[in-house]
Amino acid sequence: MLFRSVHGVDLDQVRRLVEFDTPTVANGLERLGVRDPSFGYTGPDVRSLMPESGARVGIAVTARMDTTSPGFENPPSMFDAWIRLMVEVAEQHGPATPIFAVMESVGLRPRYTVTIGDGMGTILRLAGAVGFLTNGSIRDIEGVRAVPLPCWAAGVSPMHGIVSWLDVGSPVVID
Repeated sequence: MLFRSVHGVDLDQVRRLVEFDTPTVANGLERLGVRDPSFGYTGPDVRSLMPESGARVGIAVTARMDTTSPGFENPPSMFDAWIRLMVEVAEQHGPATPIFAVMESVGLRPRYTVTIGDGMGTILRLAGAVGFLTNGSIRDIEGVRAVPLPCWAAGVSPMHGIVSWLDVGSPVVID
């Protein structure tokens, strides 16, 4: 379960959500009327690539990137800004704040956009991430598994094109 904002969120309650299965949490949100139940959840293309890692909950720290559109020439990276945002959220709420790194893949072939490998996974984990979610793909699944950083994604792909960061901290659409 992901949260768009950390303002007014009781982190103890967020951590307790892991005790419930996803349909129960979704039913509770529907009954509370906190959002339109016709959206706000992933579809069948995004799934756990490391189900042995179990459930995770956290505060979503978002970014958007494209690696499948041609024509980008060494665009500036926003990776450091994304990591700083994760660290800021953790500093604001304490070092035990569960962070969920969320990357929307955009472009001509979003599912082909490779958004994480073991190097990036290690840095995300050091920044406090307890999980990673994308509508794109990941690479080096064994390396990311060893970090360990549980991932939810559309699949695995061996390569990516030029990484073009669009923004960080923005609303995202995942599947």
